[in-house]
Amino acid sequence: MSKKTLIAVIIIVAVLVLVLGIFLLFFTSPVIQTTNTGLSPNSPFGNYGGSSSTTPITPTPTPDNGQANGPVTPYLNSPTSPLVKISTEPIAGAQVFDRKISGTTTASIVRYMERATGHVLEYNRTNNFLTTASNTTIPSIYQAWWSGNTVLAQFIGASKDTIRTFVGNLPSAPTSTTQLTGTFLNDNVSSLAISPKGNRMFTLGGGNFAIGNISSLDGTKPTSVLNFPFNEWAVEWPNETTLTLTTKPSAGIPGFMYFLTTTGFMTKVTGNIFGLSSRSSPDLGHAVLSASTNGGIATVIYDINKNTSLAFTDNPTLAEKCVWSKLSKTTAYCAIPQNIPIGNYPDDWYQGNVSFVDNIYKIDLTLPAVQLLYKLPSDQQIDVTNLFLDAKEENLYFTNKSDYYLWGLTIKNLTPTGQ
Repeated sequence: MSKKTLIAVIIIVAVLVLVLGIFLLFFTSPVIQTTNTGLSPNSPFGNYGGSSSTTPITPTPTPDNGQANGPVTPYLNSPTSPLVKISTEPIAGAQVFDRKISGTTTASIVRYMERATGHVLEYNRTNNFLTTASNTTIPSIYQAWWSGNTVLAQFIGASKDTIRTFVGNLPSAPTSTTQLTGTFLNDNVSSLAISPKGNRMFTLGGGNFAIGNISSLDGTKPTSVLNFPFNEWAVEWPNETTLTLTTKPSAGIPGFMYFLTTTGFMTKVTGNIFGLSSRSSPDLGHAVLSASTNGGIATVIYDINKNTSLAFTDNPTLAEKCVWSKLSKTTAYCAIPQNIPIGNYPDDWYQGNVSFVDNIYKIDLTLPAVQLLYKLPSDQQIDVTNLFLDAKEENLYFTNKSDYYLWGLTIKNLTPTGQ
């Protein structure tokens, strides 16, 4: 064997050892799980039946009224109804903000982008008026993220195998004739998250090898924080200094959750859990975790610091159906299905094979309790996803996954059952 050949062999072996070492470091765990019919007692889920580290949250019975202290409140677009159907077409993404009207007077504005056209509309929650903020047509937007007057809109390019991401900007006072102007990011951004302050974004690209960058919203001033030989990540940015990376969930695949700091330091939170989805609290102290069971779903609130869990015993849901309060670190809001048919979750839900009919619940960790906040009208078949709150947390907004219409629920005067 020549000297050059020997050197080449040594280099190849070294690379293989390095890749194997990275895999073992990030994706292995002392907990070995070979089926998805149960979870190890060492996981945040215990063994589904409860363990020394898993405390059940006592469910609250679901009454037959629209809220705990009143009669059934059907969907009605009027100032007196807490529930309003906002959009007139399917949406790609939305935000809420306060706009100054005059002096100290403000109006709550819900801004969204339509999926089919890319048009931007604004709903004034104060007077129930819906107006057009941009008539620029960008067909077939499937996802949009908002930060102030900036929108990042994704669509499939003409080649059908390219993800395009357009960064558009609106003026402070847009009108129906406003043109959405902007630039494009590099193609094939597979995951994207905007910082809590709204001035930075994390993008994930690089094909099969994950390259994660933090940059300004227009893609300038990028800083590399992740280089990893795996690219199937669901990304959130709950805390200004820390992101969460969770492997994209599937019922037949063990999932892992990590914290990634904005300086590039990666820490494993939990893992080896089939169908794992997560939603982390802004203080990073807790996370809503959901997992695949044998034909169903298990849900817990995981105390990350104490390594203990509170289980949703009789009313599980998917973590994607939850949002954490930014004003109270012990409060979250979740949409919980009235019924969960046997299936492979979350796959069947993602693929549209199963749709849920949800109710809105408040999770209070000080009690602890999962309490009914509002029973959604069954005739609307609302399958809740993409939840977000306004700054005062007086209103909860969400998309109906069944048709992608945007809804809003005023929660400030609703009394959770059991309080």
